[in-house]
Amino acid sequence: MKEATGELNSTVIVVITIGLLSTFFFTVIWPLLKNNLNSNTKCSEAICSNEAKKSCVKDPKTRVCKYVECTYNKQKVKCPYKG
Repeated sequence: MKEATGELNSTVIVVITIGLLSTFFFTVIWPLLKNNLNSNTKCSEAICSNEAKKSCVKDPKTRVCKYVECTYNKQKVKCPYKG
């Protein structure tokens, strides 16, 4: 009987640990990954101008680009400058 109780306790601990880890993943890590993937997709399909005045550029490693969705909504996104 004591063995069964010990196995039940360890099963409960494992189930609770898996629940906590999955909750942390889906509330903290997954939104960050999803935003990064969306940003990379938009930057790969965006139209960036290589002409930028040095006085207007605050960060020389990024450019403001235009992204047009399938619904023809225009958005401005910051994309890394690729040279």
